[in-house]
Amino acid sequence: MSPAATAPAEAVSLRIGDVAKLTGTTARTLRYYEEIGLITPAGRSEGNYRLYSEADVARLQRIKRLKDVLGIPLSSLKRLAEVEETLDALGTELRGPLDPQQRRMRLLQAYAELEQQLRTIDERLATLTHMRAELADASRGSSKCCTPETRRHGEVTEKTAPGLARGGAGC
Repeated sequence: MSPAATAPAEAVSLRIGDVAKLTGTTARTLRYYEEIGLITPAGRSEGNYRLYSEADVARLQRIKRLKDVLGIPLSSLKRLAEVEETLDALGTELRGPLDPQQRRMRLLQAYAELEQQLRTIDERLATLTHMRAELADASRGSSKCCTPETRRHGEVTEKTAPGLARGGAGC
């Protein structure tokens, strides 16, 4: 019996090419993500094709969003995706019947997970903000250098670009 046979047919019905199209990735990328443990297909078909569930697609979309928006390396993506899944599961659990102590413990767990995710995002944001400031400074410096007059003559002097002429930079 194949692993896919253990799940409902509608939950495990997408093949790798379909998932690649839905998530804007490639089949090769999905295989690599599986190799490094970032995702695990829900099952296999009788022909041994990878089969993915809607939950797998949702996880891949979260991973892609974290990678694209935050530029987070794959090594960190697995943990962040797990945090989001934990929060989703906790949300579902909190909507169910829990005694007050269980509810409090789950809320504390969700809070800790959110705090960790916020710290990761804040670190990335600080790095990006610093990079932006450096680029803005460089841009302001090059705008002093590249005036219409210096572009026309191609010269960089201490008068047209203080500091740049000594370094041999040109426009």
